Amino acid sequence: MSRPVDQPRWDRAYAEYREFVGEIGHGSVPKNYVTQSGISLGKWATNQRDLWLAGRLLPNRLKILLDDRSWPWSPRERAWLTTHDLLLEFISIHGRQPYQGEFHQGAYLGTWVRTQRRAHKAGRMSAQRTSILEATPGWLWDATPVKKKQVG
Repeated sequence: MSRPVDQPRWDRAYAEYREFVGEIGHGSVPKNYVTQSGISLGKWATNQRDLWLAGRLLPNRLKILLDDRSWPWSPRERAWLTTHDLLLEFISIHGRQPYQGEFHQGAYLGTWVRTQRRAHKAGRMSAQRTSILEATPGWLWDATPVKKKQVG
C-alpha cells in the first residue's frame, strides 16, 4: 500500500493540474507529462484515479476532484460530462429540457436525456451522475407530464 502524499505536495500538484487545464483547455494529462516545475503530472493524475478505484483516495481530495468538472475519471465519464454541459447550455438557451430527437451542438440531447432516465430507473446509474442530474435545472426523472404540445 502506498503512503499518502502530504497535503501541501498534493495541493501543488493539483494547482499545476489546474494550470494545465487553463493552458490546454482539457484535463486529459498525458501519462508522461512533467511540468516546468518538475512535477510528474501525468503520473500524479494516474495515481489519483488508481487510488479512487481502490477506494483509497482521501475524502477531502476526492471531493476536490469530484467538484472539478475538468477532472477526467475516464474517457467515458469525460464524454458524459461533456454531454451534460451541452444539456446545461441547451436549457440556458431554451429554458427547458430537450424533447426526444432534439439535436444541439452535435448531440441528440433528447435521446441522451431519455437514456439517463432509463439507466436511473434500472438502477444502473452512479450516485455521482444521479446527483449531477438532480442538480440540473428542471430535471425530472419521469418526464411523462412534460409532453410536447400538440399543434392543432
